[in-house]
Amino acid sequence: VLQQKRQEACQDLKALRLLLGDSMVLLVASAIKVLGALGAGLGSGFRQEACSLGTVLLDKLKDKNRGVVDATHRTLDLFLLHSCSLDDLSDPLSNALGKASTPKVRMEALRIMSRSLASHGKRKAPADWWVTTAVLETMNDGSGDVRDQAFA
Repeated sequence: VLQQKRQEACQDLKALRLLLGDSMVLLVASAIKVLGALGAGLGSGFRQEACSLGTVLLDKLKDKNRGVVDATHRTLDLFLLHSCSLDDLSDPLSNALGKASTPKVRMEALRIMSRSLASHGKRKAPADWWVTTAVLETMNDGSGDVRDQAFA
């Protein structure tokens, strides 16, 4: 019975991942919110899935629709609070802060990191210095908005 439930949950996650690529922004935002609720409800039991969704969700930060971006922020905040840590998302966040990303994505990723560090404090602070390096690199960014967010 447990194996069957796990298979059903995997199918549901696959369906939600497919919805993230849909052209209807309301559907995308709703799918992102459902993922956040799953992360909050299942907690550390959702860690592996939350980590694998990190790259996909951070990519949604470049969406033009503010509703999708806001839903993404809320979901990533819920993931970081209940399911995973900044260290778990270090690779996707480092990529989002890299020069290959758009200034908007870099700025939004800095906001997520800032909120996470401020609200969780030492309890879930990164164990490594990757955060410092990533933020320091954005302080010399060509975009003024990204620099301002790095100093915030």
